[in-house]
Amino acid sequence: MEHAPRPGRRQHRARATTRTQLLVALVAVALGGVLVGPVAARAGSGSPEQHVAARAAAALADRPTATGFVDGSASSSAGTVLSPDAGALVVDPLLPRGSYGVELAGGPALDVRVGHATLLDEAGQAGGLYERTEARRAPDGDHYALVLVVRAHGHVAARLVRDSGGRRTVLASSGYLGASSPGRGLRSELAVVGTSPVELSARVWTDGEEAPDWQLMASDDDDARITAAGASALSGYLAASAAQQSVTVSDAAWWSTGADAAAPSEVPAASSPAPSGTPADAPQPASPEPSATAPGAGGGEDPAATVPATPSEVPSEVPSTTPQEPPAPTPSAPGVPVTTSPAGFQHPGIMTSASQLAFVRQQVARGAEPWTSALARTRASRFASLDWVPRPVAWVGCGSYNQPNEGCTDETDDAQAAYTHALLWSLTGDRRHADKAAEILDAWSSTLQGHRFDTALYKNGRLQAAWAGEVFPKAAELLRHSDSGWDPVSADRFGGMLRAAFLPMVRDGWTGGGSNWQMSMADATIAIGVYLDDRAVFEDGVGDWRRQLPATIYLSSDGPLPVVPPGTVITERGLPGYWKHPTRYVDGLQQETCRDADHMTMGVAAALNGAETASIQGVDLYGEGRERLVAAMEHNTRFLNDPAASGWVCPQPLKTIGTASRLGWEVGYHHYAVAEGVPMPETRRWIETVRPKNRSELFMNWSTLTHGS
Repeated sequence: MEHAPRPGRRQHRARATTRTQLLVALVAVALGGVLVGPVAARAGSGSPEQHVAARAAAALADRPTATGFVDGSASSSAGTVLSPDAGALVVDPLLPRGSYGVELAGGPALDVRVGHATLLDEAGQAGGLYERTEARRAPDGDHYALVLVVRAHGHVAARLVRDSGGRRTVLASSGYLGASSPGRGLRSELAVVGTSPVELSARVWTDGEEAPDWQLMASDDDDARITAAGASALSGYLAASAAQQSVTVSDAAWWSTGADAAAPSEVPAASSPAPSGTPADAPQPASPEPSATAPGAGGGEDPAATVPATPSEVPSEVPSTTPQEPPAPTPSAPGVPVTTSPAGFQHPGIMTSASQLAFVRQQVARGAEPWTSALARTRASRFASLDWVPRPVAWVGCGSYNQPNEGCTDETDDAQAAYTHALLWSLTGDRRHADKAAEILDAWSSTLQGHRFDTALYKNGRLQAAWAGEVFPKAAELLRHSDSGWDPVSADRFGGMLRAAFLPMVRDGWTGGGSNWQMSMADATIAIGVYLDDRAVFEDGVGDWRRQLPATIYLSSDGPLPVVPPGTVITERGLPGYWKHPTRYVDGLQQETCRDADHMTMGVAAALNGAETASIQGVDLYGEGRERLVAAMEHNTRFLNDPAASGWVCPQPLKTIGTASRLGWEVGYHHYAVAEGVPMPETRRWIETVRPKNRSELFMNWSTLTHGS
């Protein structure tokens, strides 16, 4: 393909469907031994601020400081009936858009651990229960909270927030902290400890199983942090699309140090935790439900200042492969802290978050599938070899299909090896993998000067930079934001390499190339922006993603022809050739479907990867692109499952030229199908087929391990 000169920097514009029986119990553990055991195993390495859970456990008493509710504090919205009982609060009925709240007995506390149990009759069709556990609640309403979002399939998403001075700040979020099943519930805890900084931690696990390490953690040293003792409170809100519920709140208790506990008479007159209307964490009545609304849609808002309607979701159940012997749990597995940078980024936050990594570690420790088999495949891959020798070059020069190949394969292989080792370090705690990842990253950052690109010989220069630029930052992010021992000077030098040798090649896309080019360049820019903690770079990547997705996947609402890719040499007249002359345009057709399955998959996978990273950072590209991405996944996997299926619109049969079409699908499936409940039978069927072969290729790396379900 010939490319015209670049015209200049682009301008950016910067459900669940099945009703199921759901039992959700969110209970604090009263036995100190259960709490302290897993925490103590992590307390021996890393800086003190990386061990929120250990510090919380050490500070809090083994026995509950107080149990039950403050008399007369329970309240509810109109139509919702409360029946306070000794140690329990029955809310029957809890109507859609109904809410309730109650203050816990026992007085104000500074260092505190709060918990309770909740039993729901049934999950709603397209929404669920929003429940808040509050600590340090002041008379003016300032407080810290664990916000749980219980979805229709029993999936529990969570975020830690601070409400102070009329402003809500999301300190940490996770799309998945657990899942319930009929007859079994979930347990959870919120701990708030210290003043400078204030350290928060939360965890959720299946009732009857051993308590995990803290899964969601945050350290708050902002000037607006809450440093005074306050009340503890509980509240809940039922989504408008949910079915009427009967809710029982019980086992309410909090734990604190003796010095913090005050007499019940000293409980401050905190503003009522029971909202008279819709709580701020729930979707507003005039708005669609969170399962159909993009949190943060339409803008690149600061996630540290804006509460998404629902956190990024992570999966729970998809078919597993044949179980293998699980690796022995490693006591030194790194505790990855959640940090929020001055630019408002959550770290680690490129494709995987701290809570996702903690969840995978839990599953592997249990021998659960598909994670255990996926980890075994990762460990057995050539990219995991501790004898790996990096092969950096000063200038990478790549032609079409790597002809010429001047460091092209070496760069993408080294990027995958660095990420594989960084991921294994994060999941197993084997420091040899951290050292090997650092060795690879340091070799490239001390050598690479740039990527050659022209329209005659080095035609793939920008695409090559995008592929490696999607993977190198993932590896560096995991090392930089853990106790890996990577030298901060080296981490900064690596960032300088990304800015100098990659960013000019990928930022703002290119005038030519197919949709897989455009989406990979957008994904790389998003990832680089997060690693560099550069809001402007991140916003440019998000802007390109938003601009290019409509030109990547067709919907009938686009009209008789697809959208012209903005900022490129493609014109409306050239669209049929650009799309490889389909007989007609149908929903979900991807720009390269009629070319081959592998390039089509790369375009879809890059879009999903960019959406995943943005979601961790509080920008819901998943929601903005839901209709197109779901349609593309279902349409194209239909023909991967059965090339002879009816409805094929391309002039030639479906063609595969490699193995890329097997990869990348789980990232989108776990968000849309598992977490949101969108029916995606074709995608599921394809995942069932290819999961045993899931591996790493180019920028599609170990998705069963990180995003399987």
